[in-house]
Amino acid sequence: MIQVNLALAQLYQLSDEPEQTIHYSITALQLATAARMDSIRALIMFFIGEGYLEREQYAEGLSYLREALNDISHVQNVNYKIGILNRTAEAYTYLGEDSKALPLHESALALARNNKDNYGMADSYYGLANVYSGRNQYDHAITFLDSSTSICQRTGFDTQLLKNYRKYISIYLRTDQYAKFMRYQNQSEILRAKIDKDQKSKVLARVRQFYETENMEWELAVQEAKLKLSAAELKNTRTQVQFAIVMGIFLAFLVAIFFFQYQQKKKINEELEVKVADRTRELRTAYGEVVQLNEELDTFAYRTAHDIRGPVARLLGLCQLVISTADKQEADNYTDMIHREAISMDFMLHRFLEVNKIKHIHPVIQRMSLEPLLRSVWLSLEEIEGFGEITFSIAPELPESLETDARLAEIVLRNIFENAIVFRTKEKSIFPAIRVEGKIQEDGLHLRILDNGIGIRPDVASRIFEMFFRGTTASTGLGLGLYATRLAIEKLEGSVTYHPDNLAMTEFEIIFPPAPSISEKT
Repeated sequence: MIQVNLALAQLYQLSDEPEQTIHYSITALQLATAARMDSIRALIMFFIGEGYLEREQYAEGLSYLREALNDISHVQNVNYKIGILNRTAEAYTYLGEDSKALPLHESALALARNNKDNYGMADSYYGLANVYSGRNQYDHAITFLDSSTSICQRTGFDTQLLKNYRKYISIYLRTDQYAKFMRYQNQSEILRAKIDKDQKSKVLARVRQFYETENMEWELAVQEAKLKLSAAELKNTRTQVQFAIVMGIFLAFLVAIFFFQYQQKKKINEELEVKVADRTRELRTAYGEVVQLNEELDTFAYRTAHDIRGPVARLLGLCQLVISTADKQEADNYTDMIHREAISMDFMLHRFLEVNKIKHIHPVIQRMSLEPLLRSVWLSLEEIEGFGEITFSIAPELPESLETDARLAEIVLRNIFENAIVFRTKEKSIFPAIRVEGKIQEDGLHLRILDNGIGIRPDVASRIFEMFFRGTTASTGLGLGLYATRLAIEKLEGSVTYHPDNLAMTEFEIIFPPAPSISEKT
């Protein structure tokens, strides 16, 4: 039974279902503990710890991995010893105890080198890179990553190579090396698709092997039944009545077995059909998301090139004028114009990068005071033309605190505040104003942001959160502000809504969900 549970755990691990992997591994651990099988027990604790790491439950995973590390002397297989050392170190790294992680990775690397274990060396190099990346020592991290990547590319360890690419992406994004970031991002997507295809083939092979084994066991059972039947016929030759009775009982027994097996296989087939239907729906949903992402990517690439081409052309023209003019004052005017165009292009690039970064932010939930957050975001926009004309106010009944990711919350608020400034009213009889109200409801914190600006036309209200959409010809932006707002709040599993039924004010409602629903996924 221990081997059966371990086989099921490995099958679910291949199909990327860590909860089922942990369930069957824990069952195997209980059986191994009762049987006092220390070597198998250490391996099972390693499998369970690894399963928790895949679910990003690092404290739970570390508790099992430390027990596996204490019993590592019972493990005969060197590959598993290296795995226990590296996974325990990985858990320490994610829990912020990199001083404990570093010597474990180094021990794993030494053991892998002595045994010429390429996968162990690649895994250990990656672990060392992860530690130094956490310390912001990126040069050391890149060195170890290069060593791991070289081994993976030479030996075909695609899963480890994908982890390396993701670490490159993280480091180059932090260090603003965007060309390298995009290169490894593209390589990562190609490799991810290849791994998904290979992994599905492995799962199907495991399922096929499982049923082939079951059929072999059934054939052996039938052969055994036939042998027993022959023995019964030879032994019970006394009378035809006795033979008939024995045959009747045996046939009834076989009918019961066949019926039971039929019911079992019918149940298994029904469960498989349900799983296949569920996976088919998931694949269709995923395909739709991929199509949408590809469309957004095509639009993003086209509009980025289109919007940057204008400032670049103007910069080139102004530079030519500066070169050709001999008048210093005129040249200074052209230089000022070049400076303004450069600032405009820098704003575009920052906006494009902000949209891209939102997709790679992993929310870190923390409690923060709500009113200071709102005022800080508002004051960060003081350099925008018209900032001083608007009266900013906060309702006195506003909740005191908010539990969310600070970076994403700032993006959500900043873009809506910025729109209120840019599209403020120009009527002299009306004083521009913006007001923030909020209250706690069952589904989270509801913030209402209202301003008395020029408003949004009803015929374009349904499209204001689309990429590159500009609701008015008076807009001088890129059409990415409210799109970035939607991306950021959806990353928090919340929502942002424009209320066109409010005819007196421009009203946006933002819902920040309760913290537990986010922290469970992070």
